[in-house]
Amino acid sequence: MCPPSRPLIGHALRALADQGYDRAGVKVDSANPFGAFRVYEKAGFTSRRRFVRWALEV
Repeated sequence: MCPPSRPLIGHALRALADQGYDRAGVKVDSANPFGAFRVYEKAGFTSRRRFVRWALEV
């Protein structure tokens, strides 16, 4: 059984291509507990940048 995200992402990417777009991007928290990072990797997206958020309790 495929997760519902796979056909939704595929549909969105086809719609973008039909409108003339040749690139798509998403921002995903790599620590997302639902595995969003992996979902987009499986859809063919590649990680271009990773951001680090710095925090300090005062």
